[in-house]
Amino acid sequence: MNIKKIKVITYLLFVFTSAMFLSSCATSLKKGFNNLFSEDRQQEERYLKQDTYILGPDDVLKITVEQHPEWSGEYTVGPKGNITIPDIGEVIAGELLKEDLEAALVTRIGKYIKNPRIKVDIVRYASQVIYIMGEVARPGRYPTEGKNITLRDAIITAGLPRRYAATGRVFVITSSRSGKPIQKVINLNRILYRGELERNIMLNPGDIVYVPKTVLGMLTDFLSVLSSGI
Repeated sequence: MNIKKIKVITYLLFVFTSAMFLSSCATSLKKGFNNLFSEDRQQEERYLKQDTYILGPDDVLKITVEQHPEWSGEYTVGPKGNITIPDIGEVIAGELLKEDLEAALVTRIGKYIKNPRIKVDIVRYASQVIYIMGEVARPGRYPTEGKNITLRDAIITAGLPRRYAATGRVFVITSSRSGKPIQKVINLNRILYRGELERNIMLNPGDIVYVPKTVLGMLTDFLSVLSSGI
């Protein structure tokens, strides 16, 4: 067999192998995207059903009392869970649904006027938050806004992992009634880049998500500090 034939056979084998690899990748990506869109549809359905936001400190409420602008306006829930309405005084809002607060206000204001018509709207959700820390683009405190937030959505909101993020071992820390934190270790890489959404856990208000740095990242930081001191 001459050299020209060997080159042709080698080229054909390379093309065949590449085609098989690309086909496999396309199948995996299609599966990942299908799972992604399916999860998004389920998430949207959960959002539509979500009407159970518990009021708490720093939430901003718009209270409308029909024909009584002196009591209508925006109120911020205080640290103890109360709001203060002129001439009415303090009303407990913390740990209530907005519908429960409306009923409480009807009872309270009903002492001054007959059959009050009152509506409560949430202007700013601030009491229920999650904390995203470590190797993400925008670490910080993020309000859940009364929605069900998944780990994937939280990481996307925080700007995705940085270059040296150890996405294979991401920690989710949840408080418990016993006072002892519950820690879960999640492979974020499989969720974000392989579409394995069965690993995509739901976060609770107060949860801490920590994305650690890889050994290479820590070594890079060390060498950077070392070189800056020279």
